[in-house]
Amino acid sequence: HWYLCVLLPKEKKWCIFDSTGDEYHLKGLSQFKSNMESWLSFVCGGSKWNFLFPIKLVNAHQNILQDITNCGAYCCFYAQQLSDGKSIQEVVKNKLTQRDIIKYRDVILNVLIKGVPLNTQLLFS
Repeated sequence: HWYLCVLLPKEKKWCIFDSTGDEYHLKGLSQFKSNMESWLSFVCGGSKWNFLFPIKLVNAHQNILQDITNCGAYCCFYAQQLSDGKSIQEVVKNKLTQRDIIKYRDVILNVLIKGVPLNTQLLFS
């Protein structure tokens, strides 16, 4: 299973995006959270960071039993949105469907095979 960990240094916030938000996966995040807090404290000289935990991706994995292979694609899509300058609030509002993720996989393939620049806006035009 994939998660997306996001650090916002200017705001001293960090969060984890999870495409399932189910109890099984949340239990696995507790050790990561503890390790990450220790690392942030060490790297940032003991300063306190606010943790937003966890952010369930809107509409992701509507049926986890039928959609068990897309967690990585969801994480990549949201990472791309954040790297394009969108805020966490804007990113969370995206209501992706499985069909959108299939389109996004095609976008990723074009980037890898044809060298086309990555553009997530194509999904919503």
